[in-house]
Amino acid sequence: MEWCGNRHLPGVYERLAGICAWQMIRGRSTSFLTADGRRQSASDWRRLAKRIAEGDAAGAQEAAKRLLERSAERVGRHLGRATQQTDGA
Repeated sequence: MEWCGNRHLPGVYERLAGICAWQMIRGRSTSFLTADGRRQSASDWRRLAKRIAEGDAAGAQEAAKRLLERSAERVGRHLGRATQQTDGA
């Protein structure tokens, strides 16, 4: 891309690659594979939005931390199961 002679093309390519990667990650997020995971995530996001709307900075920080921790737990559980399936095969 860099040697094509078009100085704008490498940047366009990088932005498109970033968009595609984000869509792939977002579309296949292991945090949202189950209905329970989606409900939990929605609840966590509502809690965070409420704290922000209330102007509660400390509460918003805590809600954001909880949201990320719970999402990481869901991903960890899913990856743990995937690893067990791979190891058992």
